[in-house]
Amino acid sequence: MSTAREPAAFPEIPGYRIEAVLGRGSAGVVYRAVQLAVERPVALKILHPEVAARGKAVKRLQREARTTARLAHPGIVTAIDMGQAGGLWWYAMELVDGPSLADKLKRDGPLSEREAVKLFIPLCEALEHAVDAGVVHRDIKPGNILVDSGNRARIVDLGLALAEDDPALTAQGGTLGTPHYISPEQARNPTAADVRSDIWSLGATLYHCLCGRPPFAGKSVAEILSGVLYAPVPDPQEFAPELSNNLALVLRKCLTRDPARRYQHPRELREDLERIRERRAVRNASQFARLRAARR
Repeated sequence: MSTAREPAAFPEIPGYRIEAVLGRGSAGVVYRAVQLAVERPVALKILHPEVAARGKAVKRLQREARTTARLAHPGIVTAIDMGQAGGLWWYAMELVDGPSLADKLKRDGPLSEREAVKLFIPLCEALEHAVDAGVVHRDIKPGNILVDSGNRARIVDLGLALAEDDPALTAQGGTLGTPHYISPEQARNPTAADVRSDIWSLGATLYHCLCGRPPFAGKSVAEILSGVLYAPVPDPQEFAPELSNNLALVLRKCLTRDPARRYQHPRELREDLERIRERRAVRNASQFARLRAARR
């Protein structure tokens, strides 16, 4: 990705100096910028005008900014400001100096069990904070997790997130998350997603980190969603033979199709990851042998 553009080519947003392009997408561009009043580096997301004209993207941007502003946790990227200038909709947020988890996995390959546990315990804490504030993210995936220079994970992009008092909860035609990481219930009915859907998505992301691939793959969205809805979850130890039985059990509990049999709160998942870090057995570890036997 090239950032070699003349400063004059950058959009002008009052109160900010845009310095470089951080990333481009179908909806807009994210820039590295400086908030001039306080000389603070920020990430500045600006929607493409033709996308903003359709309306839905603006609503998503507004939802992302307002939902993020409700949260204050070191594991969630902080909202700074949002507005419209010169026909451009923009959203300023905390700048994280580091790649997405997706880019890190492409560059470095799978994480070790120790690395993954260390990275995901704070992510569970961030989701705990969101749940306690009544927020469901609905699109947890490696591309929406940033890893800073201190190797700390940060959740970003709450554009699909819904708060308990959001009127979109009762609207029809909700938006899907990302197929590789979406829970079965959210794939069937996007408005039915709750915290247990985020736990599935976090588990699918952890699976990818450890196994080098998401649980379900395919050549089309339909093929991937068919796997999510109906196919057995591949045994993670087939792709990562060194994976401990404890962590394999954690992955299976995250990726159980019946939400009632999953972890019910990110706190429960965090506590089991802490047990693994301390080399203790996770809760109900005896289930592992029964699950293994049932798969044979």
